[in-house]
Amino acid sequence: MMSLISVLSVATHDTIVLGQTGPVLDFNRNWICQMALQKDATHVCFIDTDMKFRSLMLHQLLAHDKPVVGVASRKKKYPKEYTIKVVEPAKPRRINDDELPSVPFNKIDGHPILVGTGIMLIDLRKVNPVLGRPWFKFNSYWDNEDNIGYEGEDDYFCRKVLDAGLDIWCDPTVYVKHIGDAEY
Repeated sequence: MMSLISVLSVATHDTIVLGQTGPVLDFNRNWICQMALQKDATHVCFIDTDMKFRSLMLHQLLAHDKPVVGVASRKKKYPKEYTIKVVEPAKPRRINDDELPSVPFNKIDGHPILVGTGIMLIDLRKVNPVLGRPWFKFNSYWDNEDNIGYEGEDDYFCRKVLDAGLDIWCDPTVYVKHIGDAEY
């Protein structure tokens, strides 16, 4: 929470803080976007409560002027892995430390990326006109091979953005830690 307060203390834009309204993550993300659109907001920045970052993080993300930009955060588990996926023809896969570019990127080896919503900035002016609703949705599956699984709300959103012809960016220069039983 202190990270969020530090961002608000250096905000140079009108800022509205909206919190979740219950335990259903995809519902909350959709509700926050709906409220932001009703208030004529230009951007939504999702910041999960378990994220640690520096006060200029929002300025860094805004400076990119992209439809969607996230950060290179890690999942809260060992071995350490990023919340970033590369959309390869066979199936999406997570990237490792050796593949993480040192500068902002939207593709790896020519393939688009998906980023987690732990910290994600969405430019509503660019996304809203082309994205159908709902924007966020958990999808579970049980396929013909008897594989059972789910697609998180962040992957669902990123796929919709890519299908709408927009880019998803990641800024690996933004300092971020994912707080759990350790700082990941």
